[in-house]
Amino acid sequence: MAVVAHSSDLGLFHHDEALTGYAQGYAQDATMFIADQIAPPIPVENKSDTYYVGKTERLQRHNVRRAPGGLFAQIEWEVSEDAYIAKPYGCEVTAPWEWSKNADAAIDFEQQNSVLAVDVLMLDYEARVAAAASSTSNFTHNDAAEEWDEVATGVSVSDPYSDIETAKAIVIAATGHVPNTVWMNYPTYRALVNNTNMRERVKYTEMGSAAVITPNLLCHVFDIEKLLVGKAVYDASVPGSGVDPAMTWVWPTGTVGVAYIDNRIATLRAAILAPMRTFVWTAMGGRFSTRSYVFDPRNANVVQCADYVDEKVTCAGAQTLITACVAVTSDD
Repeated sequence: MAVVAHSSDLGLFHHDEALTGYAQGYAQDATMFIADQIAPPIPVENKSDTYYVGKTERLQRHNVRRAPGGLFAQIEWEVSEDAYIAKPYGCEVTAPWEWSKNADAAIDFEQQNSVLAVDVLMLDYEARVAAAASSTSNFTHNDAAEEWDEVATGVSVSDPYSDIETAKAIVIAATGHVPNTVWMNYPTYRALVNNTNMRERVKYTEMGSAAVITPNLLCHVFDIEKLLVGKAVYDASVPGSGVDPAMTWVWPTGTVGVAYIDNRIATLRAAILAPMRTFVWTAMGGRFSTRSYVFDPRNANVVQCADYVDEKVTCAGAQTLITACVAVTSDD
């Protein structure tokens, strides 16, 4: 089954509300993707506009004493010098009419085609956020003092806890906020939970020495709200080449993000402090707007899915990276 990518504006695209709802619901349940939690989406009505960026003015001691009838202290949000541009992404899944006719239910067939289209769009979105969030050009970084994967390297003095505390201090100095989120990919997480010093630290938690190290337990150890483990992979082989799959991790091995991400999205949707935001143009019905049609020349059923988004760094100081904390192997 072929997947055809399109980058053009879909113009008169009329989405199927029921099929779009199914596609959006499926996307929300895709737990192996973490991009939305690192670059929280914000719905926007304009395809392009300026946006709020993080600053520390709210933490400064302003002179707020005023005489009766006097002026109030002036505090303003900082607006970006550039603009987001909700770029068009889209793909379509084409299947012969004979396949649709042979399916148990036509609507189920369209939903399965929607799933394939959404998977392709979400994987591309995940990769774009991963590339931006892990870029040392966008965020400050420090190499880990010692590699965490001591089983592979023989290192016995690595201390992930100290590395993360050092990273926390960098974010606090830049924003005045204590980081509440740590992210990494699955091979890096494996190295973390097998690290001797981390296993020793777990002994002193409430769960005791018999505890199995989990993301929830590590949240208590690191005093954070979320430990996000990126489990997404992609096939790095050329589409249609016929070669064996070359599975590759979307989030880079050996890179860890330590960030403050404001969780007050409902009340401060536009102006929350976060390293990145995803601007979602809502004119197409929100994310993954979907429609289906019949392509007569091929006697085929086509499901088309559109996404208009732009991922922007909105506060570089709200995240720092720990790099080189895991030895990258061919398996990674």
